[in-house]
Order: sequence, then structure tokens, then C-alpha cells
Amino acid sequence: MADNDIMVSNDQYRAQSIKIKRVAEKVMQASKSSLIVHLRFLDAAINKLKLELAEKYISVDGRAIMYNPVYVLRLYKKDKNLVTRNYLHMILHCTFLHFYVGPQINQNLWDIACDIAVENIIDQLAETEEYLQVEPNPDKEAAMEMIKENVPQLTAEKIYRWLMDSDLTDEQMEELFFLFIQDNHSCWYDMQHKPQELTKDDVKQKPEDKPPMIDDSPNPDDQQPDDDAESDEDSKLEEDESENKETGKDGRNADEEEMEEMGDDGTQEVDKDKQELMEEWEDVAKHMDLDMETFSKEAGSRVGDLLLNIRNVTREKYDYTAFLKKFASMGEKMMIDDDEFDYIYYTYGLSLYDNMPLVEPLEYKETNVVKEFVIAIDTSFSVHGDEVQAFLRKTYNILKATESFSSHINLHIIQCDVKVQHDEKITSQAELDRYMSDMLLYGFGGTDFRPVFEYVDELIEKKEFSNLKGLIYFTDGFGEFPQRAPAYKTAFAFVSDDPMFDPVVPPWAIKLILDPEDIKEDDKK
Repeated sequence: MADNDIMVSNDQYRAQSIKIKRVAEKVMQASKSSLIVHLRFLDAAINKLKLELAEKYISVDGRAIMYNPVYVLRLYKKDKNLVTRNYLHMILHCTFLHFYVGPQINQNLWDIACDIAVENIIDQLAETEEYLQVEPNPDKEAAMEMIKENVPQLTAEKIYRWLMDSDLTDEQMEELFFLFIQDNHSCWYDMQHKPQELTKDDVKQKPEDKPPMIDDSPNPDDQQPDDDAESDEDSKLEEDESENKETGKDGRNADEEEMEEMGDDGTQEVDKDKQELMEEWEDVAKHMDLDMETFSKEAGSRVGDLLLNIRNVTREKYDYTAFLKKFASMGEKMMIDDDEFDYIYYTYGLSLYDNMPLVEPLEYKETNVVKEFVIAIDTSFSVHGDEVQAFLRKTYNILKATESFSSHINLHIIQCDVKVQHDEKITSQAELDRYMSDMLLYGFGGTDFRPVFEYVDELIEKKEFSNLKGLIYFTDGFGEFPQRAPAYKTAFAFVSDDPMFDPVVPPWAIKLILDPEDIKEDDKK
């Protein structure tokens, strides 16, 4: 009789576990549908992520949202909007490429920075979106105000940099962690690399990466919520589903459209390289940027930080080293040419004539080198002198560190505001070294780009240049451009960390935007 009781108990246990999983899945689907209905521009991002069961908590790795059913149901019981917020929280992590991290990242601070950036956006949306509204948290609001005072642009990268440089105590870091955490980030580091060994000196410690709303998140096979709570959740879900059951294009509901996009079986390829995954999410962000145009007109300033973070992803990334090579020309340089060296005759001579080689390595190598080049500097009052010096230092370090620097060059560094103020001709690396050590800036008036091009054209007529490859103009972008394209490549270089910064240049010119932190690092060397 006792054995029969055990069998019945086990059957009930399994049935209850299945029911928990089923109800939790309905909760997640309801949150998903709510986001699709209200935030149409998120369709591609939402449909890209699968839903998978997890042993603990809730997390996202760029491929799937992994959730523990009991954890989800307890969140839902506390406030159904918490699940929707968590769902959106993880979608934004992926859209902003927060999961794509390098091995040198301070994982503790990166986790906090990402959660702050995402929660700030969700709180802004919640001002008018009722399905995202939860009970106010005064401590969280006060912390966000403090962060905004110190970080003008609330992207994860800017917040992370501030956290790294701040003098916040371990206790304050821990408080920020618990105020903003919503999901577990450990899978980000598992799929990228093994977590680094961090010492007490270089890490501000944080507690276990655990969402704060619930004390424990057991496996649904080990524990389940009470029946009354389950009944309440079922009735809530029926109401939610009726609200969110809005049809999409061609009369299909959002779930049907999602299945069509994801394939017949609703699965995605899971063995893609992390670089490919990042590029896929970059494409999602680009589409979202376009789709947000209508929504942003309606929402106004409430989506400012959302657009800021999206532009931070979609903004073109510039490799200044590769960029400089566009201005190089073919020429010979004094250096060993390993590619043309015959090692057979060399080693044969060493063995035959007792360390006497038959051939010597070629001392000249034909390679792309910078021989004739112009760097124009906008020295108007609106351009900061420290940025000018940092830009020149960056250019100087790149030329010195690569094979691109010819031993005999013709480099002109021209300073100009509304007129050409100074022209320094550089013919060797030694002269460039001296110029960089004793550099002075001239001008600080208005801005006009045309005098530089007129001056360079005069130099060409005077045979100062025989094969000018190009000109880079460092500026803030506020000035008069020439109406006609010059006979040489031209690039306008800007320094800005604002993802929304998009200066206008003539169609014949190349636009280059450098991050101030990148050039400042070179300036410190």
C-alpha cells in the first residue's frame, strides 16, 4: 500500500512540475507579446532570441533567453510587469552588444554598468508605458540621479569607465549592484573566455551574481509555488493574452510571424562564432535605428538614451592605422626583405665555407610608405589645443610604429583658422621628433577650410609635391568647405565620444571620427 502511495505521489509531483513549466512559458510568451505589441521596433530583436529552460534565475547569451520557471512565476506573483521588464532588459543587453566582452574586462564593474544603462532606458519608457511600470524605488532613483550627474551619456562603456575611475567604496559598489541587477551575466563570460583571475587590488568586489527580488530559484522539479498562486497566475494570464493578442501583418499574430522568421522548427543555429553573432546583432540594431523613427517622434525625449545606445552600436568604427595606409604609395625602404631571401643558398654557404654565406639578405624592401602627405590643423577658438596635440601624437606614433614611414618624406603640417597661420615642412623622422617636442599652436580665430586647399594647390603648382597622396584635416567641423573636390584624397578627422555626433562633410571627402580616449592613450605614452 505504501508503494502505491509513493507511485501516486511521484505522478502528482511530475504533473505539478509539468504544470509549472507550462504556466511559466505562458508568462514569458505573454511578456513577449506585450513588447511586440507596444514596441514594434523591437520585433527583430525579440524574434531572434529563443526561450530555453534554465536551472537558476534568468539570463541571455545573445542566442537565447534562459529562464527558471519557478523564478519567473515568483516574479510574476510579485508584479507581472517585472517579467516584462526583465524580458526587455535582456533584449536591450543583446541589442547593445553587452554580452560581447574582452578578456581584460573587469567583469564586476561591467555587469553593473550594463544593468545601469539598460534600467535607465526602461525607466524612461515606463513613464508612459504602463506594462513596464513597477513600484518606485527611491534608493534606485537617487542612485540614478547621482550617476547622471557624473556620466552625461549613459552607455555601458561610459558608465564602466566612470566606475573604473571613481572612488566609490566596495559597499557603494555592492549597493549599485543590488539596485540595478535583473538577470545573471555569467554566461557572457563562459562563451567568450574563462573568467580572469582578479586580485583584491584591481577589483572592487561584488557579491554573488544573483537577482535581488527572490531569495532562491530552485529547479521546478524540486519545488513549486502553491496552488492558489498558480490559479491566480492562470487567471491573470488569460487577461494578459486577450490584451496582447493583436494581429500582425497579413492577419497573423505576432507568434506566427516569429515562427516564420525563425524557421519551420523555430530554432536557430547555435554553433556560430561570437564574431558572427556580434555582427548579426549589429544588423538588428541598424534595423531598430531605422524603425524607431516613428516611435521616437511620438515618445520624444523619453527615448533619448535608447537612441544614444543604439547609435553607439551602429556608429561606424574607424581603424586609424589602416586609414593612414590609404595615403601611402609604393616605394623602397631600407630593411631586410625576408620574402625575397633565398635561405637554401644562405645555409648551404654556411655549411660549405665554414660560416661564410653565399648570399646576403636584400637590404631594400618594396613596400607602401608615406612619402608625401599633408596634415592640416584647425586652430580656431572652438578646437581644443590638447585634442590637437593628442591627434598629432596619435598620427606620429602610428607612423613610427609601422613600416609606413619613409626615411625621406615630404610632410607638411599646416595650421589654419580663417587663414593659413603656419606651415612646418618635415623631411625626416628626426625633424618630426623635434617638431612634436617643441610644437606651438597659432591662430585661434574663426574657421574656414578653403585657405588650406588653396595653399596646397599653390604648393603643387610650385612643384613642392610630385605625387601628393592626400590631406587629413583635423577639425570640429564648423567651417566653410571648398565647393570643388581637390586632386588628392581628402579626409576630415573629428574627435568625439558622442554616438549621436554625425558631422556633415562634402561628398568627395572621407569622414573619420576618433574616440577621445583612443588618442589620449597615445598622448600619455
